[in-house]
Amino acid sequence: MKKMNKLLWLPIALVLCSSTTGCMFDYLERLTDRGDAYDDGTYEPYDYSDDYDYNELEIDPGYIAGDMGAYSGFDDPTYEATGYSYGTDSTTVELHSGEDYWIMARLNITGSLDAFEVGEVYEFDSGGYAWDDSTGEAVTYVSVTGCSGPTHGNYTYDAGSQNVVVVVDQGVNDNDRILTFQAEYVYEGETQVVDGSFGYTVY
Repeated sequence: MKKMNKLLWLPIALVLCSSTTGCMFDYLERLTDRGDAYDDGTYEPYDYSDDYDYNELEIDPGYIAGDMGAYSGFDDPTYEATGYSYGTDSTTVELHSGEDYWIMARLNITGSLDAFEVGEVYEFDSGGYAWDDSTGEAVTYVSVTGCSGPTHGNYTYDAGSQNVVVVVDQGVNDNDRILTFQAEYVYEGETQVVDGSFGYTVY
């Protein structure tokens, strides 16, 4: 078991922004919506993908189950699953599920999905960070932003995970992987647990 919690601080700004601002700030919109204003009043969109080696990932939908906010006992397949990487610096996978309600789990990963080895169990706590004080290098760290509400994007609960456990299993083909996670949250003083899963391919 690999426990990654004796670290100093979080230097990867993309992961920090996405994990702390939750549903209120869709950081992916910055890739096209932000730009530079010129003296003549024109506006030129800025493409962050040039700066961060931005790539869209192929994510196979899985499921989200558990309790989050006012919604409990759900166990639904994901109807939307997206993933983005910024070189080997950070990766984001976002899952959406629910029928007459909405559940979202956004995995904020320092590093890439390739860092996870098949069969290993990885634990991350809310006090951990993505910087190893002994080596001075960034290391893999995972947090899961959770949101829930009555309809997609209309959230009544928005929080970062307290603790996360990640397990990666072999998929059908040699390069296929299935990542399963469990994340803990606090709602009205009580601990809630959410499980989820998705598939991806390593190259």
